[in-house]
Amino acid sequence: MRYLFLTAVVAILPILSFWVPFVGIYTYYWMTFAVPFSLAFVTPPISWLTIVTYLCLLSWIVQYAKNPIRLNRVLITLIVFFGFITMTTFLAVYQETAWKRWDDFMKVVIIVIATSSIINTKTKIHGLVWVLVISIGVHTVYGGIAGALSGGASTMRGPAGSPFDTENPFARICIMGFPLMVYLATQSSQKWVRSANWFGAMATVSGLIATGSRGGFIGFGAMLGYAWLTTKHKVRNLIIFAIIASTAGAIMNSDRLSTWIDRMSTISEASEEKTAQQRFKSWEYGFGVAKASPIFGDGFGAYWGNRWRDDDGRIRKLEAHSNYFQMMAEHGFVGLFLYVLLGTFAFTMISKIKGMAKRGETEPWTGTLAQALSYSFIGYFVGGLTITHGFFELYYALLGLLSGLYSYCLHSTSTVSEFSAWHLRRRPGAPQPIRAVN
Repeated sequence: MRYLFLTAVVAILPILSFWVPFVGIYTYYWMTFAVPFSLAFVTPPISWLTIVTYLCLLSWIVQYAKNPIRLNRVLITLIVFFGFITMTTFLAVYQETAWKRWDDFMKVVIIVIATSSIINTKTKIHGLVWVLVISIGVHTVYGGIAGALSGGASTMRGPAGSPFDTENPFARICIMGFPLMVYLATQSSQKWVRSANWFGAMATVSGLIATGSRGGFIGFGAMLGYAWLTTKHKVRNLIIFAIIASTAGAIMNSDRLSTWIDRMSTISEASEEKTAQQRFKSWEYGFGVAKASPIFGDGFGAYWGNRWRDDDGRIRKLEAHSNYFQMMAEHGFVGLFLYVLLGTFAFTMISKIKGMAKRGETEPWTGTLAQALSYSFIGYFVGGLTITHGFFELYYALLGLLSGLYSYCLHSTSTVSEFSAWHLRRRPGAPQPIRAVN
């Protein structure tokens, strides 16, 4: 019954996007991050996400005149990045794997461009933030509660088949979703909404700890440090961080806490740990691939060929263990440059939005949301030093949200300027601007 109900909902919502385009965007991200069919404990016989993607694209084309592409440096760089990846895929060593991953990334890029064009009003932007928070929170809050009830003994991960079905990706959505929950908690006028989001944020931290991910720990620590450095209320936020840490420690039993501390402490003793040696080996292999093919790399699946059989007879293969070595091996130094450039332009766009909000050229909430997105990006990029998620979809979803927010700010700035000029021109007795006299 649950499967039939979900199938009906998923079939109806994309059709509504032909009249209300943003519904298709919301449906896509809800299906991607909430993974609703996992609640029915079944795997659908068809790829509903693919159908939703192409219906969103079709509805956007039909209503393109109302939602044209508003190009900016982030979108242009993303399009160039995708075009270059298409070239590397034609030249990839492992063609079957490469084209499958190219197809997945193509859908992501389509939705990001559509998101930046369609999600460009305050209501739509906040609607998408809510969709992301609820979709992610379904899993992170559950993981946090389960981790708390087990005293931290359970290891948390997402449902099978989701983009976060192992510990490290689950840690990543905890890190990137946390600032959005805090944003909603600080912006809502309803007390119960603020309380729910603060609870969700605390549970998400508990879920992050329950993953036992050292890369997640590094990313979250960097995000908190960056937040502390860029905020005005340093003492208050230091107290909040202390409360988060003490609460997380309180819910873990002593054995699990001791194990977790020991595991995190190995970060400083990386050279003595076997897994660290595997990382160094992976990075050396990725750099070697990039040196052999510096422009195009080996394409998607560059690490696929480095496999061996261990003493137990199991097939092992190298993982990149880094966003940057992944890009380097798969798409060469040019791909790595474009990937870093895309992130750089995202931060410059955030800086522009914050500047516009500070000068009163746009509404204050835009600067606050841009700051929250910067925290998510810091967690993503720093965590990516030791975790392989160069094509993690939540990052690209937030890029689409950021581009839509930037378009909104530019439109609101021009609207305010045009209205002010009209008002001074038309209002009887309006004061004339003072001209300097030499």
